[in-house]
Amino acid sequence: MQEKELKGKVILFNKMTYYQRNREKVLAYQRTYQEEHKEQISQYKKDNRDMMNKHASKYREANREMLREKNKEYRQANKDKMTVKVTCECGAVISRGHMSAHRNTLNHINWFIHS
Repeated sequence: MQEKELKGKVILFNKMTYYQRNREKVLAYQRTYQEEHKEQISQYKKDNRDMMNKHASKYREANREMLREKNKEYRQANKDKMTVKVTCECGAVISRGHMSAHRNTLNHINWFIHS
């Protein structure tokens, strides 16, 4: 608790933000707003794609080290999920994350055409 003096009276303030105190209410409002304004939001994103991309690029550049660390931690925590090998319909054994790239290879396409 934090104390502040207002007109000679000591008032205790909780350091929790409005969002923290009303998280469920705020999230519910955000969901309903997004559902009601879906078209306007998608139009805004289309109209301002360049500006949003520039902003994201600046953010990635400014926080490169922090993002690199987060990605490293994620890869270490989920290494077992990323290295799962699966067998494709064509018989090739590949890691699960490379399935979409594999489906565009000549071996898979030739198998698909001849089967």
